[in-house]
Amino acid sequence: EADSMTQKELAQNVDSLKESFDNNLNRVVQTMKSSNENFDAKMNTLNQHVKDEIGALKDEIVALKSLLEEETKQKTLER
Repeated sequence: EADSMTQKELAQNVDSLKESFDNNLNRVVQTMKSSNENFDAKMNTLNQHVKDEIGALKDEIVALKSLLEEETKQKTLER
């Protein structure tokens, strides 16, 4: 009878540990998912800023090229 009581207690303890482990694992998984989502959002924001800066640089290059072409035309006309 004592052995069956001990086995019952052990089984309950194992079930309790399993439930605790499952709960902790679920919390860790949820934390990791949340962290990944935050990281992805930050990377998307950073990528958008980089794209915007590259777009602005392209616009400046086009404007400088146009200005250079205009100056070259003016010098040609002056000669």
